[in-house]
Amino acid sequence: MDLDIAPLSPHVGAAVRLEPNQIGQPGVGEALRAAWLRYGVLLFPGFGTSPERHVALTRCFGDLLVHPVNTNQVPGFPEVVDMSYVPPARPGELSYHAVYEIEGRALAGWLPWHFDLSYMAAINRGSMLRALEAPPEGGRTGFLDRIRLYELLPEDLKRAIEGRSVIYRFQPDMMKRKFCRPADMKLLAPSMRASYFDGERLERDFPPVVHPLVYDQAETGRKVLNLAPMFAVGMEDMDAAEGDALIERLIAHCGTADYAYFHQWRENDLVIWDNWRTMHCAQGVPPQYARRMQRTSLKGDYGLGRLATDDS
Repeated sequence: MDLDIAPLSPHVGAAVRLEPNQIGQPGVGEALRAAWLRYGVLLFPGFGTSPERHVALTRCFGDLLVHPVNTNQVPGFPEVVDMSYVPPARPGELSYHAVYEIEGRALAGWLPWHFDLSYMAAINRGSMLRALEAPPEGGRTGFLDRIRLYELLPEDLKRAIEGRSVIYRFQPDMMKRKFCRPADMKLLAPSMRASYFDGERLERDFPPVVHPLVYDQAETGRKVLNLAPMFAVGMEDMDAAEGDALIERLIAHCGTADYAYFHQWRENDLVIWDNWRTMHCAQGVPPQYARRMQRTSLKGDYGLGRLATDDS
């Protein structure tokens, strides 16, 4: 079945115009999945008018996952997580997202480049984000195609990462992350969830995991740069300084090239991304503005991750 599809950028993403009555029609699911495989990220402008539509569209791409970390579920929809930032009603109250000062600007919900659940051995297949309320400024989400990023790597860097594995670990405190933390970054207000992830729980429930730095996309055989800078802590079986330098060089490759698509959200937009192929970031929102978002996740495991202590 033919769909109304328009590319969003030269490197990643496409917009799909879809009518609600098309969900479930013969051939629609197959056409959507084919477009997802081709573009990596799909935008459905204005389609997400309810959690029912959100869930129904997500199911076109696979089975839904109840998120293992974010537990702020929407009532009646356990697979839908509310990830909204809403300015606190009173001074001293905390929001769902931390507020940081970065390059002199206060930003709520700022997140550097990553792919979801990179700190787990099993990585979910994809995620779909819905905008309930978009801020008047800021709040964009960026997307990078990790297949394209690999293709554009210098040949010496391709050789350097072949057969290598990266170590990831969950760390909810941005100030404690090893990579992608701006030198002038300051914490202005912690997340209301900060105390939930205390040191003991982090050690017990989120041990370090290992993922290959390069792997082949199952459907096409194309190589994927399997980098999630936000949760990286080092390289496996490499000298720490040498491994850190390699990661920094890869991060620079991702951050300095104009390969990304940045989506400016509008109310009821839905965006789904291939979590095994793309990575994303959140540019943050001025803390006086609300950015109300909800997310679903797709089950899946590409089968290449393992615990760092697992020698199998």
